[in-house]
Amino acid sequence: MNSKLSRIALGVASLSMITASIPLAGAQTTRPAGAPGAPVFCSRIDALSAELLGRMGTRETNLVTRRTERNGNIDSREKNQDQKLTDRRGEQVEKRGAQYAKLDERATTDAEKAAVAAFRAAMDAAIAARRAAVDAAIAAFRTGLDAALASRRAAVDAAVTAFKASVTAALDKAKADCAAGVDPATARETLRASLKAAKDKLQADRQALENLRTTVEQLRATRRAAIEKAMSDFKAAAEKARADLKAALGA
Repeated sequence: MNSKLSRIALGVASLSMITASIPLAGAQTTRPAGAPGAPVFCSRIDALSAELLGRMGTRETNLVTRRTERNGNIDSREKNQDQKLTDRRGEQVEKRGAQYAKLDERATTDAEKAAVAAFRAAMDAAIAARRAAVDAAIAAFRTGLDAALASRRAAVDAAVTAFKASVTAALDKAKADCAAGVDPATARETLRASLKAAKDKLQADRQALENLRTTVEQLRATRRAAIEKAMSDFKAAAEKARADLKAALGA
């Protein structure tokens, strides 16, 4: 479960890291030491644009790599969990086989043999029902969580895409303003305002993302309830089977 939650954190981190690529005081990045910012702004706009877009591209690539790695780790953990469950079930099958063998040895009459056979059939049916219910609960949990994560990831990606588009448009406008002879100070302030608006919008999009904690807790509670019911149903069926066998064997 914790491994799954890491994917939730990654969605939030992706927005935060992309946002960090934007210097709100963009003109300061272009200002040589001891020189005023506005006059050199247009002469440095191409360098500023390349630097900013390059940093954003690098962060986005890193985020995609981290997302891929984390998803791979999650899949690996789930496979390990499934294997452990399979191994435990295999051990239980062996133990039941030994118990059934002892009952077969004890049963000498046709009635006793029939009672043991009925007990085995009842237990096997109860175990199969429990296994199916547990598997269904696990599958439903994973499917629900994957769907919620995919929805959130899509929302994050859409927010980042919109952010990148806004930044690119702001930089393109700054270049156009400089080419058109707009006062460098005006072009710089326009770019700064646009970059701030893009960052503010991205932060608002991040805050608007649905909090998955509630969804995760609901899925977890549903899974827990389903497994508890499966165990309760199995316990009741097993107790009845044992009681019927005890009565038939007279012990």
